[in-house]
Amino acid sequence: MAGTVVAGAAGVVLGASATVLLSFWLGPGSSDIAPMLPAPAPRPTPTVVDTTPFAERADAIIASWPRPEPLDGGGGPDLLPVQGVVGVREPGATVLTVSVGYGACDADYGAWLRETAELVIVGGWTVSDPVAGPCTEEWRTGVRVLGLESELGGRPVVDAVSGAVLPPAR
Repeated sequence: MAGTVVAGAAGVVLGASATVLLSFWLGPGSSDIAPMLPAPAPRPTPTVVDTTPFAERADAIIASWPRPEPLDGGGGPDLLPVQGVVGVREPGATVLTVSVGYGACDADYGAWLRETAELVIVGGWTVSDPVAGPCTEEWRTGVRVLGLESELGGRPVVDAVSGAVLPPAR
């Protein structure tokens, strides 16, 4: 026990000595020194996403309906596949909840919607975070609620990237 007290006292003396020496070395006012921390990274400005890929793809699906081909190359950050429809899809529904994939280091994500009298086309999008730094490249999913202009009725919900009809949620 005495050894513990002596070691503790020696640590206090050494720590106090180091503080005194550091203050002499740094000069007057050195007691106001704060640790140097990196400046907080600015958050991205409000999301701006290019609507062109989705608009062009929706036009192509409408023109080739009911047999659209999958999109070559799978889209990109401005047009991603929707993971699925979430919740029960009622014919009288005026909202549609979809599951959208995004990266762990993305700043934002969302969903596109285009309606016709015959079908509803959905797609996803992401915006990468320019200040994220090293990333785990982990894939996550989140939901987005989309308002429909008219009741869903019997219209199929079509994924913009695959061109496939999304099955009703279970």
